Amino acid sequence: MQVGDMVKVTWTSMWEMTPGEIVECSYGAFKQALVTAVKPADLTNPMMIDVVAFDGTTKKDLEIGHVLEIISESR
Repeated sequence: MQVGDMVKVTWTSMWEMTPGEIVECSYGAFKQALVTAVKPADLTNPMMIDVVAFDGTTKKDLEIGHVLEIISESR
């Protein structure tokens, strides 16, 4: 995984269920997005990426597990 790769990711949204209780829900949403940053894994966190989707929305610190497939790799 590197900057410039095009990926298909599960796209989650943050919802406040009750005051102070924020949960992350995906509802089966998928988007194609461009990887803009890669943050290596460490002892406490898995590898994270930042992405920007074609509709202009962004996600920061997206866990690598949300990547469903690499559509094309940057060269």
